[in-house]
Amino acid sequence: MDLPFVKEALHQLFSKSSCAMYPVVPSEAAPNYRGRIVYHPDRCLGCGMCERVCSGNAITRTVEHLPDDQGDKITLTFNLGSCTFCATCADFCSSHSIEFTGDYHMVATKEEDLLVSGSFIKAPRKKRKWVKRVIALAVVVAVGVFVFRSCSGGATMKRPCHRSP
Repeated sequence: MDLPFVKEALHQLFSKSSCAMYPVVPSEAAPNYRGRIVYHPDRCLGCGMCERVCSGNAITRTVEHLPDDQGDKITLTFNLGSCTFCATCADFCSSHSIEFTGDYHMVATKEEDLLVSGSFIKAPRKKRKWVKRVIALAVVVAVGVFVFRSCSGGATMKRPCHRSP
């Protein structure tokens, strides 16, 4: 009985490995490499544009309303398991709160290791009392301009626009 590969198998079993362990020497990522996401919640405006343009639906936003008109606690979570690393979210972010690093070591045993998240508190809008006054003034001015234009078209000193009885 001839086993053709037994000799080679035994030779490889007791010889030095031909593979190098990963990584022997950590190397730098290529320029403009899009690796792990870094999220800066202190810069974020909370506009949600990143969530809308994400092609992999890797960005989720949760909003928690805080009591006593303290605002909203907004949490953005980036799932690197669903991310395609296209960097569209970083391109559309006007406040530059999303960055891609050169970190390409993204091996994980749990899904939680591939989640990047951050929270910030968005202050409530201040109630402006003067807005109603400005709107009322604008209406008064608009009505006055309309009346002036309608009267000035054909009005003269001999023929006034509004005749008194």
